[in-house]
Amino acid sequence: MSNKVQFRVKIDTPLIPLESSYYSKLDLQEKELHFLYDDHRITDDETPRKLDV
Repeated sequence: MSNKVQFRVKIDTPLIPLESSYYSKLDLQEKELHFLYDDHRITDDETPRKLDV
């Protein structure tokens, strides 16, 4: 079993749907996991463009 999960999103799509999908896949609650990018905690309204990915 691999721990790697890949998602494809458009550059201006908020990341919250991706996060929600990931929580569901792992059967976790939102408070149990946090998403980071370059040591920055990702907020619900951030997009790949805002993160300069």
